[in-house]
Amino acid sequence: MKLFVYGTLKNDLHKKIKCDYIGPATTTKKYVVIHDSMFGFPYLLKEKGKGSFIKGELYKVNEEALTFLDAFEGTPTMYKRGYIKLKKFGKAYVYYGVDTGFHGEILEKEKENFIKENKEYYDFQYWI
Repeated sequence: MKLFVYGTLKNDLHKKIKCDYIGPATTTKKYVVIHDSMFGFPYLLKEKGKGSFIKGELYKVNEEALTFLDAFEGTPTMYKRGYIKLKKFGKAYVYYGVDTGFHGEILEKEKENFIKENKEYYDFQYWI
């Protein structure tokens, strides 16, 4: 199974789970990514056509790794696992941010700010 990561798991996934790095990857469509200012985590939202093409990393993972990551990512409260299409690689799993519930108001506010920026490509960089 393939897993696309775009945020805080980049460059660090192999430290959390057993996986094989496949390479850099980019989404075939634009998506909205917002940063939760309260916790500092990026959230990919299922809003195709708005936002940016997302650059990330692709890994080969097994079911045990996905089960661990579901818990680590707070599925289904903070993130939910779904599919995304990638250039050159086809479909892969990805963790989408939950757009309602626990972070609903924060996500809605920051989603509007991000859409106004309208960057062509989004590539999460760590900040300290």
